[in-house]
Amino acid sequence: MGFRSGEVRVLRKLLYNSLLYGNSAKLAQLRELLRATPRTEKRSNAGRRFKIAPDCPGPEEACGWNLTLRSIRTHPVMLKLKRPVVARNATLSDWPLILIDLYTEKSVIGRAYLEPYIAKSIRYLVPALHDLGEILKGRRVAPIEFYEAVRKSLHFVRYEGMSMIAVSGIDMAAWDALARGGWRTALRAAAMRSMISVSPGSKSQSSTTTFEGYARLTADLKTPVQIGENFYGPRALYTALQMKACDYVMPDFMRIGGVTGWQRAAAIAGAAGTPISTHLYPEIAAHVMRVSETAHWLEWQDWANPILQQPYEVKDGKLHIPEVPGIGPGRDEKAVAAHLVDSF
Repeated sequence: MGFRSGEVRVLRKLLYNSLLYGNSAKLAQLRELLRATPRTEKRSNAGRRFKIAPDCPGPEEACGWNLTLRSIRTHPVMLKLKRPVVARNATLSDWPLILIDLYTEKSVIGRAYLEPYIAKSIRYLVPALHDLGEILKGRRVAPIEFYEAVRKSLHFVRYEGMSMIAVSGIDMAAWDALARGGWRTALRAAAMRSMISVSPGSKSQSSTTTFEGYARLTADLKTPVQIGENFYGPRALYTALQMKACDYVMPDFMRIGGVTGWQRAAAIAGAAGTPISTHLYPEIAAHVMRVSETAHWLEWQDWANPILQQPYEVKDGKLHIPEVPGIGPGRDEKAVAAHLVDSF
């Protein structure tokens, strides 16, 4: 059974949407249909001709749709900042990271990290990450399904705070695993000869603690107001925009819900026509900003660079994304070992 080129494109789009929205039944059906399509069909693109690559570059058993989560492992590290971060209520000279490894039954490992600001938060987040890993153990790696499953498991302790941070860490590692496993996800598609404009820091911020206060400032000030570092989940962003509490938004990946939470938040910002910038996590930010309708500025900082094998290059005000699958930069395992912490 074969399909014409237009039908193939539609089927592939449906397949991607089925993955994105967690429709397992339709995913299996579409996968079988696409198996019957020729892999060498020609397409034109700006005058060029090329072959359609397979959905998975390697053997089928290594592809994203066959990945099963085996376990979650964490590695807390502490890095020394070149320049302390001076905030209203603290000065931070040390920067903790929780490195997350999502092991699958195949050889694919999804990797991500969390930046929880203070060392004491590690003692709460590491057990939470392992608990969520146990909940998802044995399940097919599907970030949207993971996101919904772990959030629902935290219903009685609320979704904000440490709960959402742990969910975000699992989500980012799951997307990385899927991309490394062969799927053309946003994390992989964006990694092809792409560049993102860089901002060395955030825009105008306010210390007002309520959306009502932000709304008054936004109405009174000529200077644009940007908030979002403390949005816990996409609905917080929606509420802020609904109340006209800001001109710009800048969600933080560990609070907004990782890649999945960002996608939903960026869609809300896009529908509202509100510019969206990133907060921390430049390696992930560079990818998702490529697929965000109202992408504004990427906040760049190099605080995780000491343990990265190949940090992203910043050149001429652009962050250049390497042509590798997944989030991108590998880890310098010797540097990781040198900065591991046992007690916190």
